[in-house]
Parts: sequence; structure tokens; C-alpha cells
Amino acid sequence: MKLLVDAGAVDDAELHRLTASLFKDLRTTGLVKVVRTETDAPANTKSGTAAQLGELIITGTFSTATVATLGRVITAYIGRTKARSVVWQDGDRKVELTGVSKKDQLALVELLADERDEPVE
Repeated sequence: MKLLVDAGAVDDAELHRLTASLFKDLRTTGLVKVVRTETDAPANTKSGTAAQLGELIITGTFSTATVATLGRVITAYIGRTKARSVVWQDGDRKVELTGVSKKDQLALVELLADERDEPVE
């Protein structure tokens, strides 16, 4: 599954900072594996790869309880950082979280948990 941070019109350094903050928050839960996606680095840099700004990949067992917890973590992150939204994408399914109410968190749980406890890679 993929998370995309939408911070609006911010520079790359700020988007990197905001994404790193969400990365840390999600890893702290210990519920899922979180990684920064990599892309080819710009031609004028020494490294061959660079973190894809605004994007995280999460894998693990997505039980209803896990998804609900992650929804709360993302909601707290949006409120704290003032990021405009975080899009949770699972294949063709997407949920955009925008500072969100309990109703929106429940929609996320219903859409992504599928009442199963299966690893997602």
C-alpha cells in the first residue's frame, strides 16, 4: 500500500520533512513496515537514487484494528503538521484523509481492511 503526502505548494525540503515525520509516526506504532520509495536522483547529484518525495510504502498484516490505528496516526499527523491531506492507495482503491473525522476514519477501515488479516506486500 502506498501513502502520498499532499502538502500543497511547499518546496522539496519541506515536503521531505513532512514525509519523514509521517514515516517516523508510522514506524513508532510497530504495526507495519514503512519504507521511503526511491527514484533516480537528479543528474547533478552524486547518489544514484533519492527518496521519492511525499511517498511511503507500508506493508504488513492489515487487520481492522491495525488500519484503524494507522488512520488515527495519520489523522493526528495531519492535525499537527497542517499537511493538506494524505492519500492511502491500495491498488485501484484510494482514500484521501484530510484532517478527518471519525466518519472518514471508519470509511478508511471499511475500504481497506476487508475483514481479513492477510499480509500485503
